[in-house]
Amino acid sequence: EIAGDQKMIVNGQAQTLHVTGYVRPEDIDATDTVLSSRIANVQGSFSGNFQEKNVGLIRKIIGWLF
Repeated sequence: EIAGDQKMIVNGQAQTLHVTGYVRPEDIDATDTVLSSRIANVQGSFSGNFQEKNVGLIRKIIGWLF
């Protein structure tokens, strides 16, 4: 199993993408690199601050009520 994290900016917000999956030893090249198309059972998730910049008035009211 492999796992890795990549920090990035999405919509001006800092995020971390966490990816896991499985690779075969023969898919790893001489620089210890694997093509993303060669990863099996890929799982990915983002973590970070997901504040929406342009939220409409109705969604703001609903968010405030609940």
